[in-house]
Amino acid sequence: SDNPDDISSICRGHRDIVPYYLCLYLGIAEVMGWDIALRMPLSFALVKRTQQRLNTEYLVQKTRLKEGREVVTWMNGTSISETAAPQALGITTEREFDVFLQLPPIGENREIVRVLDAMLQHQFSGKINLRSRL
Repeated sequence: SDNPDDISSICRGHRDIVPYYLCLYLGIAEVMGWDIALRMPLSFALVKRTQQRLNTEYLVQKTRLKEGREVVTWMNGTSISETAAPQALGITTEREFDVFLQLPPIGENREIVRVLDAMLQHQFSGKINLRSRL
């Protein structure tokens, strides 16, 4: 289709690349304190445009307090749980991300296996929050 707003014109790559790769990179960058709209403008723009065409919501601007100052975050959309971004697991700070990275490999922790299995089978509603398990 020549119509850029026609959903069928979005290749399968965009359907996979955006939630599982670009949102992962943007999510990690945001957790590490980057302003992703300014420091990753091409990835940000691609996700922003693709989410509109796919009728999903990954990037939504919110302001929160961090160490007494206001910080703008973007990885807050209602569809974030469908991505590989750390925010899909409720991870929003460097400390939480560090704790997550310290978890044992999947096969050594049955709770992680259970959570990941639920994610894969979409047997959860909304955002999974690992904070209660950390």
